[in-house]
Amino acid sequence: MSLHEITVTVNGREHRAQVPARLTLVDFLRDTLRLTGTHAGCEHGVCGACSILLDGRPMRSCLIFAVQAEGSAITTVEGLAPGPEGLSILQDSFWEMHALQCGFCTPGMLVTARDIVLRLGEVSEARIREELAGNLCRCTGYVGIVDAVRDVAAGRAPQQAAAAAPVAQRTDRMPTPPPAASPPQAAPARAGDGAMLEDRLRLAAAPDAAWAALSDLRRVAACLPGAQLDTLDGEQVTGRVAMALGPVKASFAGQGQVSLDPAARTGRLTGAGRDG
Repeated sequence: MSLHEITVTVNGREHRAQVPARLTLVDFLRDTLRLTGTHAGCEHGVCGACSILLDGRPMRSCLIFAVQAEGSAITTVEGLAPGPEGLSILQDSFWEMHALQCGFCTPGMLVTARDIVLRLGEVSEARIREELAGNLCRCTGYVGIVDAVRDVAAGRAPQQAAAAAPVAQRTDRMPTPPPAASPPQAAPARAGDGAMLEDRLRLAAAPDAAWAALSDLRRVAACLPGAQLDTLDGEQVTGRVAMALGPVKASFAGQGQVSLDPAARTGRLTGAGRDG
């Protein structure tokens, strides 16, 4: 097997190595340099877990041969922090917003999130979700990840030279509360902590017949896959829902309050739940 000498700068340090022509960059980083923060997931460029910065641009390191990185500057998740004892503001925001669970996707998410913050600045939630579409997460549901990016991007202007611009260290989160003399700058308030889903449909039925069906919660629950209505006592309701996405299964139980207005043919169900 022929070997090729490469010189790369990884997280600010120059490395020289002899590598096979078919060695992928993710394997070089993990096995040769022992930078195991970059994760090998699908190894087909789909999941985004192996994302790194190559000359300042997010790249899938599983789709690049190490020899192709000759002369390049590479940043892995280990290089995002300002030092061994601190976190960048983006990493800290992931921590505060509960944007990770198992952590497997987190290195790639951080790399992509850094690019979003520096390249785009403050953008809409829809744009953040679009930019994160190439990074898959099977744990969080993405809500905390999106919130973390929004938190850091709030009030920022896009930077043309994103490759050289650091996402600064956050010094306001310490094991003890920060001093009152230098409080952290709060992110702009966002209305509500939940999400609103709205849908409209047209029914081929008379209004009275449609209201009779939709105002019967037991009939409605029977039409929802995985839903179960346990009790219905006046305006108080309890129930549960189970769902599955491939091998990932989850169930939730909760209680709520329902209010119906037959005259206006409107209703509202509010409630809260927990893992069931």
